[in-house]
Amino acid sequence: MSTTDLIEVIDSRGRTLTPCKRKVADREVRLGRAKWIGRSRIRLRFDPFAYRYIRLKVLARDRYTCYWCGRPGFTMDHVIPWSKGGRTTMANCICACEECNGLRGDLDAAEFAQRMGRPTPVPGLILAGAHLTWGTAALEEKPATAPAARKSAAAVPAARRDPVAGPAAASHRARFARMTRLLQATPVTRASLY
Repeated sequence: MSTTDLIEVIDSRGRTLTPCKRKVADREVRLGRAKWIGRSRIRLRFDPFAYRYIRLKVLARDRYTCYWCGRPGFTMDHVIPWSKGGRTTMANCICACEECNGLRGDLDAAEFAQRMGRPTPVPGLILAGAHLTWGTAALEEKPATAPAARKSAAAVPAARRDPVAGPAAASHRARFARMTRLLQATPVTRASLY
């Protein structure tokens, strides 16, 4: 490969980045993340360094708890999938475990939330960090604590409400409640898991 096969990349601030192949440059332009400047140079429409710590911020905000199943999670999931135009912002990203993130793929959040028996994540609640309170509110024994969760759960058939049906459902709910209380008490870090 000669240097003429490489395309010069400039970020939104004008800094020169690592060159890329023409195929990669064409993809970035097609997806609307860059624009051509001349025949052998593209300018990114975003600052790639701005997203460097977003994953860590999202995991810390969500207390390393998977939104979909409540287990410890170390991956970041886009509510609006990246392949469907979703951006990597604090309002569009939630913490997920590897299993749930892989199961979801690029499904819509509403479809996957219904499959998992969870409410659809709302950007306003995500930014405030209130999207995690659904799990504890729904598991409370007192009926006065979660009227909205009860109403939405009543509208969903019982087969869809619990991802685990039958006698195992009670132990699944108890395990989820224990994990939620544990994660609210102390933040989970990688070092504490090993």
